[in-house]
Parts: sequence; C-alpha cells; structure tokens
Amino acid sequence: AQTLAQRIQMVADAAGVGVWTIEIPGEGEPEHVEWNAQMFRIYGLPADQPAPPVREWMSRRVHEHDRERVANERRRARRAGRPGFETEFRIVRPDGSLRWVVCRSHREEHEGGRSLLHGIHLDLTQQRMLGEELNLHEHRLKLATQIAGVGIWERDMVTGAIVWEEQMYR
Repeated sequence: AQTLAQRIQMVADAAGVGVWTIEIPGEGEPEHVEWNAQMFRIYGLPADQPAPPVREWMSRRVHEHDRERVANERRRARRAGRPGFETEFRIVRPDGSLRWVVCRSHREEHEGGRSLLHGIHLDLTQQRMLGEELNLHEHRLKLATQIAGVGIWERDMVTGAIVWEEQMYR
C-alpha cells in the first residue's frame, strides 16, 4: 500500500496536481488538514508548515471576490447530498500574485458526525491567460473584418461543412 501511495504521489507531482484531505472528526473537535507538496507549491506556501485550516484558507487564500460564491457552492452541494463538488476560483499567494485553480472534491460521511473530504487542485492560470489572449485576438479580428468590410469563410475538407462568418452576409 505504501508503494502505491508513493507512486500516486509521484504521478501527482509530475502532473502538477495538488492533493488535499480534510478530516472533520465531529462536533467541537478540530479539523485535520493535509496537503501534498504540490498544494504548497500552487499556493506559494512553505511546505515545512502545516496546511492551513479551512477558515484560514478561505479568508486568506481564496480571492475576496470568489469567497462567497465558493462557500455557497460548497453548501449547495452538501445540502443536495452530492458527494462530489467542483468549482474554479482565484487564489491569492503570500506575495500577492493571483492564480486560478479548479477544485474537485469528494465527501464521505461517517458515524458520529465525522466527515472526510478528499480533493485535488489544479493550477489553471496558464490556461486562463491563454483563453483571455485568444478572446482578445478574436475580438480584434472581428473588429478588423468589420471595419474593412471583409468576410471570412472556411470549408472542412474532410466533412465538407462550410462556415460563413457573419460579415460574409453583408
């Protein structure tokens, strides 16, 4: 079992996957949070410190404009009885830089009010930046074709499908 856990950790590190676990023992008892090394890297935190408790994580690491939405989405998933949960949000690193992450998690309910949550975080910052750049280029191309009065069309040589851009109809 330990060998499998080590292999899973190596794969998670190679893929840049942050892995976390939260054990909520029951009423009045403190939660126990564990992060793998990649979680600390994603959040820009030193790995020699303990993982932050959920309240601290939410108040200091989740971007202030995303906190309420993330909290509401977590509550809705729990109330609906869905064990799985997924959301994207921004995080704030200690140096003030922002990163986009996707969080995917699973909740297990146990006797005595105990809960165990497992999840991953993936850093989506580069994909988000590329998506914004692509949107900007598409917007510029649309403006240029409108101003020049030029339309664009394309034909898929495999399927034969033809797509005309809106400007072609003018």
